[in-house]
Amino acid sequence: MKRGARLALGISFLSGLLWVSGCGDGTEPPPPEPTNTPTLTPTHTRTPVPPTRTPTRTPTLTPTETPPTGPTLTPTPTTPGAPTITATFTPTEGAVETICGDGIVSGSETCDDGGLCQGGDNHGLPCNQGGPAGAGVDPCPGGYCRPFGGDGCAANCTQERSAVFNLGSFANTQSQAIVRNPAFDIPVPLAGRLVFEVGEPTGPDGSRSAGGDEFLPGEIPVAQRIDKNVGGLLPVDVGPGVACACVRGFAAKSCGGAFSDEDCTATCVGGDAAGDACASDAQCPGGSCVPRDDICPSDRPCSFIHGPTNSASGKLSCTEDGLTDIDYVSTLDSSVSPMESPTTTEFSGGPAGPGSALILSSSAIGTIVGTLCTEEPGNPNKGPDGIPCSDDDPDKGDLNTIPLTTGTGTAVVLNANGAPGVNIFIEVTGSPFSCPDLESFFQSVPVGGEGNAPAGAGLAGAFPAEGPPPLNDIAVSSLFVSVP
Repeated sequence: MKRGARLALGISFLSGLLWVSGCGDGTEPPPPEPTNTPTLTPTHTRTPVPPTRTPTRTPTLTPTETPPTGPTLTPTPTTPGAPTITATFTPTEGAVETICGDGIVSGSETCDDGGLCQGGDNHGLPCNQGGPAGAGVDPCPGGYCRPFGGDGCAANCTQERSAVFNLGSFANTQSQAIVRNPAFDIPVPLAGRLVFEVGEPTGPDGSRSAGGDEFLPGEIPVAQRIDKNVGGLLPVDVGPGVACACVRGFAAKSCGGAFSDEDCTATCVGGDAAGDACASDAQCPGGSCVPRDDICPSDRPCSFIHGPTNSASGKLSCTEDGLTDIDYVSTLDSSVSPMESPTTTEFSGGPAGPGSALILSSSAIGTIVGTLCTEEPGNPNKGPDGIPCSDDDPDKGDLNTIPLTTGTGTAVVLNANGAPGVNIFIEVTGSPFSCPDLESFFQSVPVGGEGNAPAGAGLAGAFPAEGPPPLNDIAVSSLFVSVP
């Protein structure tokens, strides 16, 4: 999203970090301790272009005995002369093509609750309000039905389970963010837990919606509900009372509903939170939450990226090849205005192997300066309830949507702060999900139930941002690692 060029970490928060880390006198903080599998690369400054990378993430699957219930994650072997799985949906010969989102359970689907109308007269309304398409009623005249997960029925029309991605406490976490400018790094620990809604592996004929959204055979849809993740990522105390940082997920919207389209999420108008993303007036103390649908052209109406209840969506795969092109580079040229040169994101890498994942995540980081992350009645920066990181906090931060990958995410700022040839480069690498452990998850957790995600998986993200002093332009990486 073009708003990705905005500073997603509050400048006041980063100023506090700068002071606490002792970087104001020109000293550089020590690098973070290495983790077991995922890696954060601390090398930086004046790298004109990102280096070429060769993916090496192809773990060997250990055969496991399959109990009689639950889906089976069996890698699809690639043999000479066999058809190659591509991004083009091709049903098996003789199979009846099924459409996810038409309200009719068919083929390998285990549910189909419709979705939201994309375009047309009923844009944004539930597809099934006029009955399923198979009943002779067009639920989305002039548009099509787009299914979303997170409501018990995944985006490939299979039933969901909740997978808890445990980050651990601040004492044992392997997760962190790194904020980098041309002079130094600022590490920020991350702790708590993330909860993902996980559908079942797509059947042998694949799955697609009327709008062309596709899941290839074996791909597993992932969504993240906002309500199940409130307070999941723990507030971060920065130093002894310097600042409290709060992370919030948002049901982001864009013109057309794609990651690369212009942001049109509702924002607060008036009040202390003016300009911040919002979902209701309760998040805009002293003001109101106003939609921005009117900024989008009629052929690309304002639409949810992940669905009305979700802050993230994506997929993972346990096929032999896994997902394709999950490494990415996000680039911002600071020598020109964001309108003329917005942040661009390019994906590459080829087949990523079994256990690979790519998830788009939308969140904002708000800051409360000069305090700890504790209840404090009477502190206006913590809102009327005095509780940090609740909906009535005046500062909720700028909304930013970034890819999270088990591959490598890279952020580059060219000509940082307008200085020719001064570039900022940051790279972070995740690690794949264990497919045997995923199979055990499906076998042991009932539909609608909750269980732990495989330990050792790492989701990595990175983005560049323009900002004012004292940090000016920065590149930010984040790494979320699941622990037992």
